[in-house]
Amino acid sequence: MHLNYKPARWVAIIICLLFIYDLNGQTRAIRKAERKHELIKKLEKKYYEKSRKKAIKHRREIQTEATKKRMEEIDRKARLNNRQSRDIWLLRWMKRKKAKK
Repeated sequence: MHLNYKPARWVAIIICLLFIYDLNGQTRAIRKAERKHELIKKLEKKYYEKSRKKAIKHRREIQTEATKKRMEEIDRKARLNNRQSRDIWLLRWMKRKKAKK
């Protein structure tokens, strides 16, 4: 007697596809949870930065005029010092080293 195995193959393929689809659904839920977690982190960081800027602004507002002027001058000097450019990293790297004595 000859048995036909074609339906058994199709059933096995369908079961495998359902199993793969189920695994994909789990990973989709995990990705969705991770995305939600990242969004919450991003919003917390944004809120923190906003409150920090507000606090700094308030600290400046409560100062006297002379102190505000002094603070602005210090900030200006700091910006100028921070902007001083160094050589390009490649040039610094390729500079001739001084001979050791």
